[in-house]
Amino acid sequence: MTARGADRHRDVIIVLAVVVMALVVVPVARSQMPTSLSVTGSREGSGRTAEAIFRVQFSSGGGGAAFGIAYKVPSWATPQLVQGSPVSITAVNFTGAGTYRPATSPPMPKPVLKRRNVCNRGASSPFATSFWVELPANSSAQLELRGRSIFPAWPGTDYGLAFSTFESDEPSATRVPLQDVSVAPLGLRGSHIVMRASRKNAASSPGQRRRTPEIVGHTDPPLRLTRISLRAVRPSPAGVVDLARWSKPAPVAIPLGKVRTDQAGVFRLAPQAFEHVGRYAMVARSQSMGNIAADWNCGPFF
Repeated sequence: MTARGADRHRDVIIVLAVVVMALVVVPVARSQMPTSLSVTGSREGSGRTAEAIFRVQFSSGGGGAAFGIAYKVPSWATPQLVQGSPVSITAVNFTGAGTYRPATSPPMPKPVLKRRNVCNRGASSPFATSFWVELPANSSAQLELRGRSIFPAWPGTDYGLAFSTFESDEPSATRVPLQDVSVAPLGLRGSHIVMRASRKNAASSPGQRRRTPEIVGHTDPPLRLTRISLRAVRPSPAGVVDLARWSKPAPVAIPLGKVRTDQAGVFRLAPQAFEHVGRYAMVARSQSMGNIAADWNCGPFF
């Protein structure tokens, strides 16, 4: 073979290698849905130790199964900007044949303007919110989620999870609603404190010393003739008030006194001189009363 022929032969081999490499695609896990799939929920225990138990049970046919399962925790029952959830997942267990792992996460979203003036009422969970499950042929398994609540229950709060499935382990896979599973309220019974800034004396006039706005609020359910303690709490740099900051020393948390509710659970805090500079939020704490536990919530920012 001449040198020119050898070079041509080598070029052909390189081209074929490139073509073969181009045809080799990293496989993406695809769905083989289970022959049966059910979700149940229950509450175990009572009071502070109560847990929500969610069990996802599935079985495969002769071809096995490979599918995704995801869940979404509920929000607090309020139109206010309250982030966090009544339910924090504390354990994830898998039993039976097959394997499970966290599903492929979607790409990071584009930066957006985060909401400010938000109250944080919840705890983060170290567990994923979606999983990829693979079962061998003719087998069964169970995924169990355990959740707890660290804040008292508000009236109308949902303590269930919304489950969905998806057919491929890739970020763009569409979540198909499966089932919403409710459980009885967790933890202690609380009272939702709702506050607003009155239009009266809502802001200081130019040249006047800074004052807090007049605060009007109520509790749900109504706490009659009950003491409400109020503090001005400095938000985090992100504009979020964590209720744990209530117990911090000044200038993070500034006591503003105590008021009492009337027969309808309504209370009012008159404007007060306020020497501290910067953004603050009202945070109120009720005392316990009967079978209702002491509770906290954020109010207007000023």
